[in-house]
Amino acid sequence: MDENVKTIIPENYLELIELAEKIYARHALSGENSPLLCLKEITREEFGYEVSRLHSLCDYMENNYYCSMECVKKRDNLISKLKQIVEESYVLLSETYKNNIEELEIWGFEID
Repeated sequence: MDENVKTIIPENYLELIELAEKIYARHALSGENSPLLCLKEITREEFGYEVSRLHSLCDYMENNYYCSMECVKKRDNLISKLKQIVEESYVLLSETYKNNIEELEIWGFEID
């Protein structure tokens, strides 16, 4: 992979959720051929569950102005976990597709 190529992993949690949803959709579509099956920390089902869970929690918080600190902590912990999954996915996919950088865009990553 070209060392000058940069991949952007969003800091904004809503953009991170959107990227995670794209990665998960491609992962699910690829089925048993998905390179992400090599991730040891999370299964395909858990990945989808975590994305869905965080999305639901953020929707809840958006529609309920008064959220407890526990709710905010839960969201922040899920965001942290999801960011780690996205970063691990990027590392694995960038190695898998080091000769075909465009493939990362298909997985949802923005290449700069």
